[in-house]
Amino acid sequence: YERLIQAYKARHRSGPCTRRTGEQPKDGLKERERVFKELRKAANHPMLLRQNSYTPEIIEKVVDFAFAQDVYGSQARREQVFDEVNSLSDIQLHVLCCEFEGLNKYAIPRRTICGESAKLRRLRQLLPSLRREGHRMLVYSQWSDMLDILEELCLELNMDYQRLDGRTPVAERQQLIDDFNNDDAMPIFLLSTRIGVGINLTGADTVIFHDVDVNPQNDHQAESRCYRIGQTRTVTVYKMFAEDTVDAKIADIAARIETRQQIRSSEMELDGAAASSSAESDEQVRALAPLEQLHLTRRAVGCAGGLEGRRGRGA
Repeated sequence: YERLIQAYKARHRSGPCTRRTGEQPKDGLKERERVFKELRKAANHPMLLRQNSYTPEIIEKVVDFAFAQDVYGSQARREQVFDEVNSLSDIQLHVLCCEFEGLNKYAIPRRTICGESAKLRRLRQLLPSLRREGHRMLVYSQWSDMLDILEELCLELNMDYQRLDGRTPVAERQQLIDDFNNDDAMPIFLLSTRIGVGINLTGADTVIFHDVDVNPQNDHQAESRCYRIGQTRTVTVYKMFAEDTVDAKIADIAARIETRQQIRSSEMELDGAAASSSAESDEQVRALAPLEQLHLTRRAVGCAGGLEGRRGRGA
């Protein structure tokens, strides 16, 4: 993460933008967006980027294999195969190497993958602890590549899991959901945050957001899958972020957006209550939505940073 920061600063100093003129290059916005995405990936796991795990020599060997085996189609030229392979992140290259026996020797060791992220080191402690206490967990990420990494963590911990994301065939999704809800021995369900609406996952009582969405409504929709009719247990929600990174800033922005949304909601409820009955008691008004109390129930957890809140929903 720090290397990316320093590289970005160096490019910025040598770029066409100057303090004296204040001029911005035409592609300045796209560049900032690209840097932001790279920083966010680095804050979550370095293998979401292309680092030093795959040397140019290994890339050439992977390209030779992929070209010979028509991995990208029989019509693909070697130059096209090279461009495709060379554009992959470390985790994408790792998944490719795991898929083909001839490339297995280039796969990154599982212990290395699980030790390269502060969040994963925290999860290595948290997941087994929650399981020993009898909890069942929904673990969310916005990126399919990050779910690939979380799969490696589950295998490292020898914990059974299921997975559902945009790559899962639609015809198989409901069966996966039913299997999880009906099998108490299945501790973990890995999911994409934006997989869809109307999913009932009341078999779980713990929600873990590996990465927080800047729009809190997306996370609310994801965690509400635990709160459907039939949930009888208290649901605990963990939101993880890496301190002193853009990841933490996103969590802060999301919290502020949530605060404003709840203030508006409270004001609307209060206005409606005053219009319907001016005799409503102070106690009833206070019960509508005391926002400060909600945020006081959340506290940082783990060396990677995070938010934890405990909420309950009846059947």
